[in-house]
Amino acid sequence: MVEEEFLGGLFFMKRLIGLAAVIVALSLSGSVFAQDLTFELNGKKYEVAPQILYDGYTWESAKVACDEFVNNSKNDWFLPSKEELTAMHEQLYKKGLGGFIGNYVNCWSSTEKDELNAWTWFFVSKDDNKTYDSSICIDVDKSCLRVVRCVRVL
Repeated sequence: MVEEEFLGGLFFMKRLIGLAAVIVALSLSGSVFAQDLTFELNGKKYEVAPQILYDGYTWESAKVACDEFVNNSKNDWFLPSKEELTAMHEQLYKKGLGGFIGNYVNCWSSTEKDELNAWTWFFVSKDDNKTYDSSICIDVDKSCLRVVRCVRVL
């Protein structure tokens, strides 16, 4: 097996029984493709972390997870606001970008509704092509477990 650095990840090549097969395994921290994961809001350009943190986070632990997140030596990540997740939905998710794997991804926002609740973006589609998008922004109890998608300002 040959292993080389490529686009910040690893590129693997392997020969199988006389047939040359190329297996691409870009370890871009969970990303399948090297996409331009950026969106704009209010004159600022944001970078989206290449992976969704699926471990299940409360609202408080989601904020800490983004504060502690490091990718490509960048450590200025934060939990996006409700408005930033809305822009991510419009500019990435609806175009099939961003690696939102599966049909149901419920991401925390940093925006509180009140003392007990915060807003999440529930990315929902009936199929992987996002032909029926019923995504919605909902408020949930801060103790519920949700996923995290960190962002940073470029």
